[in-house]
Amino acid sequence: LSRQQDKKSIIHKLRNLTIVYKKWIDHREEEIPAVTAGFGADAERVAQVAKDNIVFCRKQFDRIDAGIDYLADESNSNAWKAFCLANESIAASMRIARPNSEPSWHIFQLAFILLSLPSTMERDHDDRDVLDLIWFPTGGGKTEAYLGLSAMLLFYRRLTADTPEAAAGTAVITRYTLRLLTIQQFERAATMICAANITSAKYTEFDAEKEFSIGLFVGGAATPNKLEKAAEILGGAGDDDQCTTLPIQKCPWCQSDLHQHQQSISTSTTELITPCSNSNCDFYSGLPISIVDEQIYEHPPSIVIGTVDKFAMMAWVPEMKVLFGHDQSRPDLIIQDELHLISDALGTVTSLYEGAIDYLTTTEKGRAKIVGSTATIRRAEEHVKKLFNRKLAQFPPSGISAGDSFFYQVDDTQDRLYVGLHCQGRSPKHSLSRLVGNISQANMYLDDDSKDPFYTLVMYFNSLRELGGALVLLEDDVPRYLDSLPLPEEQTPRRLNQKQELTSQLNQQQLSEILDRLDVGIDKDPDNPPVDVVLSSNMISVGVDIDRLNAMIVNGQPKNTAEYIQASSRVGRQPDSAGIVFSMYNWTRPRDRSHYERFKAFHMAFYRHVESTSVTPYASRARDRALPAVIVSMARQSIATLSGNTSGG
Repeated sequence: LSRQQDKKSIIHKLRNLTIVYKKWIDHREEEIPAVTAGFGADAERVAQVAKDNIVFCRKQFDRIDAGIDYLADESNSNAWKAFCLANESIAASMRIARPNSEPSWHIFQLAFILLSLPSTMERDHDDRDVLDLIWFPTGGGKTEAYLGLSAMLLFYRRLTADTPEAAAGTAVITRYTLRLLTIQQFERAATMICAANITSAKYTEFDAEKEFSIGLFVGGAATPNKLEKAAEILGGAGDDDQCTTLPIQKCPWCQSDLHQHQQSISTSTTELITPCSNSNCDFYSGLPISIVDEQIYEHPPSIVIGTVDKFAMMAWVPEMKVLFGHDQSRPDLIIQDELHLISDALGTVTSLYEGAIDYLTTTEKGRAKIVGSTATIRRAEEHVKKLFNRKLAQFPPSGISAGDSFFYQVDDTQDRLYVGLHCQGRSPKHSLSRLVGNISQANMYLDDDSKDPFYTLVMYFNSLRELGGALVLLEDDVPRYLDSLPLPEEQTPRRLNQKQELTSQLNQQQLSEILDRLDVGIDKDPDNPPVDVVLSSNMISVGVDIDRLNAMIVNGQPKNTAEYIQASSRVGRQPDSAGIVFSMYNWTRPRDRSHYERFKAFHMAFYRHVESTSVTPYASRARDRALPAVIVSMARQSIATLSGNTSGG
């Protein structure tokens, strides 16, 4: 798809996608009478729902078709060129992420990009008022879809801008809710940015342009807000071990180690420079990343990846106005990953601040495009209306069967097995220690090929108190139990020496180190043994994408179903792997007992049990608490005379 000279044949191949999709829609429509006939008195009502679904499928088909027309239009050659350059960049980044696989799009990813393309590139497009939501199971490839869209936007802005200065600035803002998720996605997006720079360097027409860059925009407890603080950390004088200048441990391009002692601060350019340690790497002189707020304000990155709460600083930090651009050069794309997490109190306050962000990113031509993604949400249309004041278009759209939407079909092969345990009359701690011991020792019986995927046991807890109790069990009860097991002569007792915690108590650097350690298999490095057990809080439920994790204990039913689905989906993520999840229920809790009693029915349709999210942005208490800050943010970030600290009067 990156061969610019093959436009005619590539457009023809893209048309094949819509031809086949249209046939699929037609066939589903023909099936409605036969499928709904068995519903008796409800047949008419069910048939109407099915017809509504088909109408929406046709709307999304029309948008995909319009996206192909947009690329085919000879008067819009820049869109075609941006499409090809972005595909070249994404292919290069896929080779880094999956060196043993040929780069390829899943059909849903390519269709989503085509569907969103015109409204992302053109500020006055009607669909700018539509939030395109990727609803796909965890591990399906949502991130790559919107990274592809982002790459196309970056190249398109560069190709259509009148001057290099107009092309610079922040084009994409991506928000997350959890630190761990932010760091993981920062690494993936940084790989794409590196690839985009490598691609861009091949074309002389971009010689005058600044390089693409990416900024990590999180709280001062994680990364330094000022270069002065960064200098203290580099000099060893930093008094806060939570804050780090090196939130990622590996070069996103060549995977070589990054070292803090190689970082330096350039006073002339106001930058913290992070070089790759590999002298053969294209980024040996410095990676295109910014993690210090002061540097981000001085040199606005092409993509800003931050946490939603960081944007609450708009009322206090007038320098943030550079992220919202100027005149016609404002961010064109806002990505809200894990949309279901923007709910309850957080969602209520966030949605008020969204009013300010919407105002600051709007030009005379129109608003910014917003794209969302989630695997678990209910009543999304109402949620999006309250949160972003936009209509919703879910992708892929439903057909008439939950198991087939054309872009995905339910696979009958079992890739994740759920096992429920309910040890009546035994203490929960006793049961947990026996379960951990048996799972760990069972791994010793597997053959060498099967051992590594199940070697590291993930333990999920609903509270830090329960997690702490389990850590004591791993030091005392579990080793004694393992020693007491009757084993064949050739079998040795398992030793759980390598234990790790994955909780909010870790700083940014520790999080990165643990994620790297979890990726270490049995035979990778004799001097660096794999982790035996990782004890995690709900931090693991989003953002942990490690292929070799396939065994998990969920200790007690999580507070809501979405959390349970997200957490248990951390294992068995690869198409050729199989995960096993042991749900250990506490028999003293009525809710746990209830889940155990209807275990099979619940797990066969647990997406049906996902709770609806709630945001109430204009409730009176929410207005009292947050509306003054929103008004001040809008004034301070958009009116130059009101930006100073003493300008309020």
